[in-house]
Amino acid sequence: MTNPRYVLNVLGQDRPGIVAAVSRAMTDAGCNIEDSSMTMLRGAFMMIMIITVPMGSENSLRTAMVGITATQGLQVHIDPYPEADEGLRRTVEGVSYSLTLHGADHPGIVAAVTEMLASDSINVVDLSTHVVEGSTPMYIMTMELVVPESVEKAGLRGRLDKLSEEIHCAISLTEIETATL
Repeated sequence: MTNPRYVLNVLGQDRPGIVAAVSRAMTDAGCNIEDSSMTMLRGAFMMIMIITVPMGSENSLRTAMVGITATQGLQVHIDPYPEADEGLRRTVEGVSYSLTLHGADHPGIVAAVTEMLASDSINVVDLSTHVVEGSTPMYIMTMELVVPESVEKAGLRGRLDKLSEEIHCAISLTEIETATL
């Protein structure tokens, strides 16, 4: 029998040592970090992890995380990973691309771009946005995408060019070379 998986979310004011404290507490509870993503947004630190927990050790993990919330001032949320949900394991297969966007900041940029991508069944694997303050705040968005083989690339680039004009932002799309390990 395999060890159960959990989703662990952590949120708090950024400072050195958060990852060390959380990962040490999980290691001490016998957990293994399988997949993770961590970032800082305007001084707030966020982390999401998929972890395995030894059978019967969920209470040890929860106790360790209560200690982390008390000593580190973090919010921690733990949920069982929904193993039975086949939809979570389904992914789009295709070609990886990097999309970058920049332009004057205004509401609706992310919605417009992601709606257009979704209409072509393009999967957003990673998305990051940032506003550069100034006399005219600039919006920067980077995305990693998986474009199904069935999507005609010239047509996709044409739709992105049209969208670029509509939302007044420059958009570039570059195929990502994949490395084989």
